[in-house]
Amino acid sequence: SSGALALIYNQVAHGLIDQSPEAHHLLMLAFLKAFLTVCVFAGVLAWWVVLTRESRRVAQEESERQTSLLIQEIDAHEKT
Repeated sequence: SSGALALIYNQVAHGLIDQSPEAHHLLMLAFLKAFLTVCVFAGVLAWWVVLTRESRRVAQEESERQTSLLIQEIDAHEKT
């Protein structure tokens, strides 16, 4: 998505450089803000994905541990 923003910026800015330096500067600031917003969103999304995977992994490990303990308890009761 940042590549798409850069491509659009280059196409639009090419015509503005000669016509209005002030408009070019404002356009650059607008695209910079959009780029930073996309970067923050992508970072939060990546963080969420990592946390989701880690949470699932920990839950699976805990489930396996609890199952193992339950099987041990059942075996112990069968012996008595």
